[in-house]
Amino acid sequence: MRRAHYVDNEGRYWCVDLPDDVPETAAQMGIPVGPPSLEGLGLPRETEIRLHNQLYARNIFTERDARRGLHEIQAALMNALRVDAGIIVDFYATVGKDDG
Repeated sequence: MRRAHYVDNEGRYWCVDLPDDVPETAAQMGIPVGPPSLEGLGLPRETEIRLHNQLYARNIFTERDARRGLHEIQAALMNALRVDAGIIVDFYATVGKDDG
């Protein structure tokens, strides 16, 4: 077995285990290593995907990785939400223009 990586249709990066004799182009059929699905967190889809990719970039794939990297999880979350903060500032800018 070897590690392989791919990007799914929604832009999530995945790490999988793939048999040595299977080509990299079949990575989506591999055994998922991580990150796990974050659907259960109830985040907006875009935020969920950004957080997933932040966790992927930090190699936080398993519970063990997560327990050892709490500070990295916090950084991943902050980076995933950074775009949302920008959207809020933009929203305030448009609301302010309407007020006068």
